[in-house]
Parts: sequence; C-alpha cells; structure tokens
Amino acid sequence: MSAARMWRRRGAALVGAFTALLLISGCATIPRGGSVNAGHAVDRSEGPEVVFLARGPEKDASREELLTGFIEAAASPANNYATAREFLTTTLAGTWKPDARAIMDQAEQRRIESNEAVGGLTMTATPLATVDATGQYTPEFGNSSIQLDFTFAKVGGQWRISSAPDGVMLDPVKFREVFKPYTLRFFDPSWTALVPEVRWFPSRSSTSTNVVKALLAGPSPWLAGSVSTAFPEGTRLLTDTVPIENSTATINLNREASGQDELTLRRMKAQLVESLSEVSSIKSVTLSVNGVPQEATPLTISGARTDPRALVLTEAGFGFQTDDSIDKIPVISSQVEALNPTAATIDGSRQLVAALAPSGVSAIRPAGPELVDARAHLIPPSIDGSGYIWSVPADAPSELVAIGPDGKKLPVTVSWPDAAQIVSLQVSRDGTRVLAFVVSGGRSVLLVAGIQKDENGVPVRLGEPVRVPAAGGSARSATWVDENTVASLGTNEQGVAQIVQSVVGGRSDSLVPVTGGTMIVGGSNINQLRVLGEDGRMMFWRSGSWQQVATDVRLIATQQGAPERVE
Repeated sequence: MSAARMWRRRGAALVGAFTALLLISGCATIPRGGSVNAGHAVDRSEGPEVVFLARGPEKDASREELLTGFIEAAASPANNYATAREFLTTTLAGTWKPDARAIMDQAEQRRIESNEAVGGLTMTATPLATVDATGQYTPEFGNSSIQLDFTFAKVGGQWRISSAPDGVMLDPVKFREVFKPYTLRFFDPSWTALVPEVRWFPSRSSTSTNVVKALLAGPSPWLAGSVSTAFPEGTRLLTDTVPIENSTATINLNREASGQDELTLRRMKAQLVESLSEVSSIKSVTLSVNGVPQEATPLTISGARTDPRALVLTEAGFGFQTDDSIDKIPVISSQVEALNPTAATIDGSRQLVAALAPSGVSAIRPAGPELVDARAHLIPPSIDGSGYIWSVPADAPSELVAIGPDGKKLPVTVSWPDAAQIVSLQVSRDGTRVLAFVVSGGRSVLLVAGIQKDENGVPVRLGEPVRVPAAGGSARSATWVDENTVASLGTNEQGVAQIVQSVVGGRSDSLVPVTGGTMIVGGSNINQLRVLGEDGRMMFWRSGSWQQVATDVRLIATQQGAPERVE
C-alpha cells in the first residue's frame, strides 16, 4: 500500500481507551475534560468569540488610503467579510476569496508603492507565518519579503479595488483575535490512538463547517502516510454546512459514507466529536449519512499518559523521584543502576528501558540487559509503542535504525539528507511522528516527520518533515511537551540555555533561559517539562519560571507513557 493512500486504510482492530465518548442514539456528547491533552497554544477563551469591528471605505479616499482601509477591514470575517468587500468593485467582490490564505506580518513594516507595470499599487510585506485554505499554519524562516499587486477603478466617482490577491493580511495582535487553533483528530495505523493535527480558522459561525471539511479532506501531506481515517474516500458534507441547534451539531455526510459497519461508524463519530470539542458552541454531535441518522454504541479511545513524577538516576538509584526518596521499579532499576547510563527512555509497560552508555545502546528488560547498538557517537535512544528502539549516531544522521524486540536492526530512511549532525530524536507517544533536532548548513533545525510503516507495522521511512521554530545557539536537546507541543534547548557561548516551546502547526514561545542547562525532558503536559543542568540540578516549569526541585541528578529518563483507561 502506498504512503499516499495509507491514511485511507480501515482496519478491524478494536479501539482501546483514551476518553469516553458517549454515543447514544446517534448523538455524541462533546467531552470537555478527560485524557485528551491539548497543546499550550490551543488554549482558547471560554467567553464570546472576539470579532474585530471594521470600518467601510471613507469618502474621497485616495488609492493608498483605500488599500490601507481594505487591509484593515479584511481582518474582520463577520458576514463573510462583508465590510472588506465594500472596498472592491462589484465584480471583484463576488470573486475575491478571503479564505484562500492568511498572512501574518508586522503592519508597520508594510510598504505601498506605485507600480506602473500593473497600473496600480504594490504592497511589500515580510510574512511571519501563513495559513492556507485548509487551515495549515506555516511559520516563515528568514526575512523573505513578498509583493502583492492591486489595481483600482472609479465607481460612482470613488476609488474601488478592481483586482487583488486572494487572502487577508493581519498583524500578530489581530491574528490572535481573529484566528483560533482547532485540533483535528486522525487515528494511528493500529486504530488504538487518536493523533492530533492543529489547523487555524477564523472565528465565525462557519467554524464548525471548516473543521469538519478539513477533517473529511484528510491530514496534511506531511502526516498523510502515517495516520488513518475512518471516513471512506470521497466522503463530504451532503449540504456543505454543519448546522448547530441547541448546542448540537448535525453532520450529514454524502452517500460515499454509507454502508459502513458499526465499528467504522464508531470511529467516524469519534473523530468528529474530538475534532469539534474545541468549538465552544457545540456540546453534542449527531451523525447522518445521506439523510439517514446513524446510531453507534459507546466507544472508548486510548492515549498515553506519563507518571507526573520525574524518572531519574541519582546516587540513591534509578526510579521515580518522591519528596524524600526514590521509588524504584522492581528488577529494572537495579539493572539500570549497574549499567550507569548517561541517557535513558522507558516504555509504557515499564518493562523495557533503552539506555545509552559508553558501550552503546542497551535494551534493559527483566531478563537482563542486551547491547543492541554498539556504534560510536550514538545519541540518546527513543522507544515507540511497538517496542522498537530508535538509535542513530550524532555524526551520521542518515544512519537511523529501529531495533525490534528480536534485536534485529532495521534501517529507517530519513528525510533530512542535508543534516550534518543530529543531537536529539524522539518518537511521539502515539507512535506516529518523530521529533529530530539536527544541524544543517551550520544552523540548528527542529523537524517533525511522520513515521511510515509497512503492512506489518514495521517502520520503514520518515515522511517529508515540517520545520518548527527552534532554540538558537548550539543545539543540545529536544522533547515532546505534550501531544501537540515540542520544546528545544540550545546554549550560547556563555553556557546559557535558550528554550523555545512550539506547537506543531502553531505558534512558538521563548521560555525563561537556564544557566548551565544541558537537557530538556517532557511528559504529558507543560507542568511535567523539566531541565537538567550540567551541575546535576533538576528544574521544572511552573508558573512561568524554572523551579529547582533536586540536585545531584545524573539523568532524567524520558517516559513514553501508558494508556489511561476511562471506562
């Protein structure tokens, strides 16, 4: 099966437990809590949605004034951008597509100049990020500028815009007011976990329709070969809208979705319910196919949760840190202590630890440790949900292998051919993506790529990655903060660790620097984000600052987490 088609697969595996979705008589209640962990930048106000109030064109405005007013008015999506369309000729008002693209830039850096070649004006801008018609957010790297051409015509003695690029432009403040992130949900290939993908849409009455359309259209290209969807190919909304009445969203799909078995219907509704859970006006969902209501039995979904305690190696041993002691893992802890590794990661069952020591990467199980990769210059290993240990040398980023439970090394084709070095690689807790911190062209580059597997579930290659904003300085460490969010750590010449937290498909933030920080380790949420200093200090993020919680820590192990069951 090709990678491009993999996300269309449907399987018969029963779904485990993640967050209870009550699907009774075709109506599913939207969960507002439970075990789905949204990334930090997906936070949204529970109050009324903010709508920017725009003004129409001024009388006798010059072309420059009209263009500036149009850009300002296009920040308001109210009534399908009705105010912005007042700046356009009748013909253009009927064809202009504001949802085609959103450009976020600094308004004070825009320049408007006369352009005789087009007989109008050209606006030059430097994008910070763009959002395409499907809601995919792409940050811009560097300072590349773009030019947008506009022409004008007199209508009733007043200037109006007669040609303009599709899309809107917003400064960061207006972007945050108008656009909101919504997390689409797809399944992993084994149908046991929901995988998030963040999209951005303007806040308006059609938001629910935009979310459902994006979900039915499928994942972004970078993720498409790594996830599955329950919706058959060609599934669309029958009436091109998602009406909401009494807080219930009614979703009516076309005939391509008909004839599905009960398990597939349950999966379809699970994706819909979870994807709409961030639309504040929706409390429940009903599903119909070609006008026929669909009933489904309750469905539970699984997701990985980590222990909120730090898993550390200290002089007292290897285990979970408590207030005054180390809570050791039977059998496993003593074997880790004997190896005395410099880095480690543990699987959800706590029966497998991948540990890095001077001899290489070892797989530690209750039966005993086994050296599984003796290559030189290895970086800290990672573990996926199927028990594969991922290992790669720092100076050979393309020589990535996944080591199976039988000890066999399987090469995984990477998607960073220009990387000269890799300092960190970590598999997401749902097992569908990898986070890689590489050095390419002398710069630190943070990448997220989908894991593509064969028909037996064996990882074989990584999809084309997306780039995520990274910490500056010398690349040192990167981690998953939660299911949507990653963090990276880089040090400057003074040894100060710069830390950047980024949503995959969203915004990024710089956290407070840490002097002497060398490693960053995440868990299930931001409150489990920890930094290890070169002097053995362990700090965790709380209330906007780093707080020291322990000293003499040799390593903080990464936890892949175990499913939390909600019956």
